[in-house]
Amino acid sequence: MKRFLYIFVILLFCSANSNASKTDEIKKINEMFVNGYIDENECADLKYEVWKEYFPDSTYSCKNLTQKKIIKKKDGKKLNEILNFETTYKEVGDVTLDSKKYTIFTKKDFEDHGNKERKYLAFINYDENEVKKEQFFIIYYNDRINYQRLIDPNDAKKNRWSTTDRVKDGWYERRVVFVSKEEFGNRNALYGKWFDRDEQKWLWGVFLPKKGDKESCWMVFGYNSNEIGSEDCFGTKLTEARKNFLFNQAKKYSSESENYFYFLKDLENSYLAKISGQVIDENIYVFDYKWNGKKVSKKVYCKKALESKLNKFEPEKFASRCGDLNINIVNKNNPSDLENEKKLIAEEKKKLDIERKKIEEERRKLEKEKEKLAKKIKDRDEIEELYPVGSGTGFLTSTGNSANIVTNFHVIDNCDEVIIAHKGNRIKSKIYAIDQKNDMAILKAKINGSKFFHVASEDVQLLEDIIIAGFPLGKEVSGNVKVTKGSVSSLAGFGDNSSNFQTDAAINQGNSGGPIINEKGNVVGVAVATWIEEGVQGVHFGIKSSSLRSFAKTHNINLNAPRNAKLTNKELGELITEATVYLECQMTKSKIEKKIEEEKKAEKAKKN
Repeated sequence: MKRFLYIFVILLFCSANSNASKTDEIKKINEMFVNGYIDENECADLKYEVWKEYFPDSTYSCKNLTQKKIIKKKDGKKLNEILNFETTYKEVGDVTLDSKKYTIFTKKDFEDHGNKERKYLAFINYDENEVKKEQFFIIYYNDRINYQRLIDPNDAKKNRWSTTDRVKDGWYERRVVFVSKEEFGNRNALYGKWFDRDEQKWLWGVFLPKKGDKESCWMVFGYNSNEIGSEDCFGTKLTEARKNFLFNQAKKYSSESENYFYFLKDLENSYLAKISGQVIDENIYVFDYKWNGKKVSKKVYCKKALESKLNKFEPEKFASRCGDLNINIVNKNNPSDLENEKKLIAEEKKKLDIERKKIEEERRKLEKEKEKLAKKIKDRDEIEELYPVGSGTGFLTSTGNSANIVTNFHVIDNCDEVIIAHKGNRIKSKIYAIDQKNDMAILKAKINGSKFFHVASEDVQLLEDIIIAGFPLGKEVSGNVKVTKGSVSSLAGFGDNSSNFQTDAAINQGNSGGPIINEKGNVVGVAVATWIEEGVQGVHFGIKSSSLRSFAKTHNINLNAPRNAKLTNKELGELITEATVYLECQMTKSKIEKKIEEEKKAEKAKKN
């Protein structure tokens, strides 16, 4: 009905001089009412459209006029009223626009709020191989219409451009956005603009809809770039630079979405004209922009608004509707217009200078923050940097991605990192299990090799010959493994410790944690300590294999059964070389300093 009315208005107004007075326009509206082309309500609406730019709060009436006759007008139906919609997609026709053919499908479901009906209209452009090149949707709801263009025509779940017209109450009349799926913490983000119903101007922003227990949130919002607001969506405040970036992205995406919306309206109107025989003005599709009762494009509206000095009388309204267009329609024969244009340019330049200074200031602040952060990182790295402070020996009882390495607890005590040297490689390890009382530890690491030690199932016998392997004095002597031979001199350790035994084979600093083996290559003990005292020589201790097996079993470590056959010296040498490893204990600078301080205090306490 309204469209029919506007066509009549256009026909009558086109014959009038472009400089006709508002009074002349009102006369023509009166004539239309008297001759029965419009009804009383439409007459009042048209008069309001003429004068609302200057008297927005006034109301108008045509009750004082008498109609000569009443002409019954035919209401034009919309596509969603003409087409049939079923519960599955059905091809209903096609339409060609800009030399491209679009096949049209319809469908309906009942998944709107309150199980209300919604109708789908899909426009799909295929290539020569019947592969989708473009896909548009129009979704007709009870209270709104949604226009969409998919970023991937073959996947409706991905990002899309979307414009929504609300025909009923709501804080916005139109929403023009780009929907970015799962961008911020798996939440969708809407970049674009919303036409505020109360303020009658555009609000740009980035909006996060409600998801689960997370409430909806505006990352940025504002009617212009000078006043950008922001909500605390993720527990941290956005910098001004970040706000400006997101705000500009919203403007960019809204412009893209608006272009797709206009194109989709053309598709809708073209197909409606094709199937109904109606004459459709394809340029009339922006409900926000009317001039003298006629729906016009945004560009036409803004030019007419500038000519009528709307920018002077209602600057905020003009800026919100036309601020993103570059309109240059100055009458160069009118000096006042030139002066106004110069002033506008000067004001814009001033704004740009202010924005540039803000950006420069933000950049300076950012550089300072970077410097502070770099210093913090440097200080932290210095504090957390690891230094070698000691060494010991360990031995493999298995190989592979989760190899087991046995050593003493005191070798790895307080270490921030334990590095294993094996066949020329330095390998990081993890401490898997410890037995502080019996001075044992098991490490885990990824070590590839074919050699590893088996563990004896029975403890050593008195006078049994044994071999001790390890890295005494670290790598000060050499980096190669070293061995000493001897025999078991006692079946108990210091203080009659039954979990240990005594040997006359030399154990020096660095040997700790190394394997004590018999002639079959089976581990019969773990090198642990030497009695250091003036006048005492050749008293060294090892942890019995039964204690090692009990410790391993407690922590679900399976040790290999012992070998039964004796090994040659060559075979023993190869086994010791490959399955005995050098361990390096590393600590942070702060921990080393703390340890030194503790040792000084302990030494001082002894003296006192």
